Amino acid sequence: MKTTTTFGAAAGALALLLALSGCAGPVAPDDASSSETPTAAASDEPTVEETDDGAAEEEPADEPVAEAPALDATERAAVIAALNAGRIDDIRPYLADPVNYILAASECCGLIAASEVAGASGYLSASSWSSPVPDAQLDAFRAGWYGDLIPADVVSAQAADGTIVIFGVADGLITSILIGDAVVFTS
Repeated sequence: MKTTTTFGAAAGALALLLALSGCAGPVAPDDASSSETPTAAASDEPTVEETDDGAAEEEPADEPVAEAPALDATERAAVIAALNAGRIDDIRPYLADPVNYILAASECCGLIAASEVAGASGYLSASSWSSPVPDAQLDAFRAGWYGDLIPADVVSAQAADGTIVIFGVADGLITSILIGDAVVFTS
């Protein structure tokens, strides 16, 4: 019984000590000759503030955020020109490596090396590509089975035979190639 009483008294004292330590507010120094270190002047360095739970939280310094590179209009036109000319290898400088290559309804191929796209792209050998696919049609495709594979930024074209290619663009490169037709994309 003596052990329980000693333990209970120690736990109670610890709880009281913890409760009281949070009650005392900051104490101002009695005189100007305090030995405390003066605070630093404002600078461009990130500041550290304490959160409600006592954890330190760093506030980043104001720095300009670089905008992600984009595939510009000239590069997008070069992609369509390469399609029309049947020179799929000419698209390679605009491809991420690897690129997500999907042939709709077959689920071929997934991530492939940029160097493999020309060999895998027999369906891109169609001729008379018109670009871009109208936004309303792209929105309808996004509501279909393959919607998750059609990002907001695309280079798209439709061939005379109905083949549609949608190049997904991110960070200035083509990161995905989705090939199919309107029937498959809206299913």
